[in-house]
Amino acid sequence: MKKWYKHIKTERGSQVVEFIGTFPLIIISALVAWQILMAGYTMIIGEAAARDAARVASVGGDYEVAAQNSASGLYVSSQLSDEGDYVEVSVKTKVPTIKIPIWENPNFEIESSAIMPKEPEDEED
Repeated sequence: MKKWYKHIKTERGSQVVEFIGTFPLIIISALVAWQILMAGYTMIIGEAAARDAARVASVGGDYEVAAQNSASGLYVSSQLSDEGDYVEVSVKTKVPTIKIPIWENPNFEIESSAIMPKEPEDEED
């Protein structure tokens, strides 16, 4: 018993045990922070795509192409609402997620919209 007590009292190897215990927490924290950053990035890009698509729709252009070009690399779906003197474009962007093999990947979508006044059409004399 004295032999074991001697090893326990010196606490040899305790740093390795602490490292093994905290390293997964550090990695998980980094992955969560990265996922939050990706969601924020997607939200900013989605809002920019909605504004660009609304600008193009206000002059009668192809708003879907404008939204796709503005948010290149992301899955984007857009919808136009044309009411009176204004156009509203809603854009849904899919948040890229970290692929973890043992968990099902969540599907997050962020919806952004923008409203722009219609530009008057030029009348040719």
